[in-house]
Parts: sequence; structure tokens; C-alpha cells
Amino acid sequence: GLLKTKGVYIITGGIGGIGLIFAKYLAEKYNARLVLTDIIELNSSHEKKIEEIKNLGGEVVYVQADVTNFNSVSQCVASAKESFGSINGIIHGAGLIKDSFFIKKEMAIFKQVLEPKIYGTINFDFASRNESLDFFMLFSSVAAITPNQGQTDYTAANRFLDGYSEYRNKLYNLN
Repeated sequence: GLLKTKGVYIITGGIGGIGLIFAKYLAEKYNARLVLTDIIELNSSHEKKIEEIKNLGGEVVYVQADVTNFNSVSQCVASAKESFGSINGIIHGAGLIKDSFFIKKEMAIFKQVLEPKIYGTINFDFASRNESLDFFMLFSSVAAITPNQGQTDYTAANRFLDGYSEYRNKLYNLN
């Protein structure tokens, strides 16, 4: 399968939401070596979550990184390799939802929703281009196809993920 016992996986948005769900699963089922990354500085609540992942059988390194910044992402990839020697997969779960009708939505908010999904995807794809990854997982949403009111930006970000994933799969199949 794609998942390996003691595999090395970078998880963006790894301290909360879907990233945390995957971290716990990989720790418990595969004794994974995880590089959890998020833009936030760790606090005691986050440290408890990391301890829980370790108690499930995983090894954890936390890297504070801004997925919208290529240098930050490159440092994250380098930290993963320095800590564990290789990278088997990337799980890109970082993202935001900030509902508001388009006519009322400020550009700064629009960018906050778009950038982690779009720039995070591109940055991790380029920063890991020399790695022999088993997978690069992106998290789109049904909102990409049937959007909710107030989620124009979220819909656009997820449509990008769908298109980028299709593009990368075509490139992979050419090799």
C-alpha cells in the first residue's frame, strides 16, 4: 500500500482539524514519523495533542511554517529530511473558511482563504520535487462543485486543488 510502517509524512495544518485526525491515525496504525506543520506557535494545548500522538506510537517533530512562503516550506522539507532521512508523503490539510457574501468580503479575507490551499500546494510540490514521494494528498471539498453561500473564495481554492491534482497526475502518468 501507499502507507508504510515508520513512514515519514509531512502534515500541514497538523495541529488541528483533518491534519490532526490523520496524524493520530498514522501514529496508531503505522507508528509513523510525522512532521506536523502549522503557522502558529505551539501552546500547551498543542503540546498535549502532540503527546497524545506520541502515546499512540508516532514520532513527532513540529515545524512552525507558513505554507504560503516558499522559503518556509523549503525549510520544513529540509527539517523533515534532517529529522528522519526521507519523506514518504505529504498531506496538505492547511486551509481556512471565512463565510461572507462576496459583495461584502474584503480582499484580505479572500486572500486568507485562497493562499494556504493554492500557495501551499505549489510550494510543497516544488520543495519536494526531488523527493521520491509515495503520494501528495490534497484536501478539496464538495464546495468546489456545489458551493455554499458566502464561500466564493473557498470554492475557488478547492477548484484550484482539483485542477492542480489533475495536472500533476497527468505529469506523473507521462513518466
